[in-house]
Amino acid sequence: MPSPTLSPIPQNSASPTPVPASGKTPSVPRQLSLDSASIDQPVASGNYAHTVRVYSSKGKLYFRYTANVGHDVIFDIHIPGGNVRNPIAKYRAAQVRTWIAHGLPPELISENIQNWRAK
Repeated sequence: MPSPTLSPIPQNSASPTPVPASGKTPSVPRQLSLDSASIDQPVASGNYAHTVRVYSSKGKLYFRYTANVGHDVIFDIHIPGGNVRNPIAKYRAAQVRTWIAHGLPPELISENIQNWRAK
C-alpha cells in the first residue's frame, strides 16, 4: 500500500500562501514573527504533542519541528531554509504550524519536511 501524501490544505486569510509552480518563494506575510509565545507552545493532537521551536547552533537561530508521545520524542527535525531571518525558513515554519493546527499526524509532517531537504 503506498504511503499517504499530504494534500493541499484549504487556505484562509490566516495561513500562508502556497509556493507557486514557478518555484519562487512568495513574500512572507508580515504577521509572521518570532513571537516565542506562538512558537514554543506545544499543540496536543491525539495522543501526541508537537510544536515548532527555535534553537541555537553556532550563534544563529533556526527552526525545528518536535513531536512527542508523553516524554518520548518521536521526531525532532530541523526545518530547512536557513536561519530564522530567512524568508524561506519563516514560510516553512509557518506552513508546519498550519499543518499542526489542521491536525495532521507527525508522520506526514515529518515526511513533508524531509521532502524539503531533497530539493
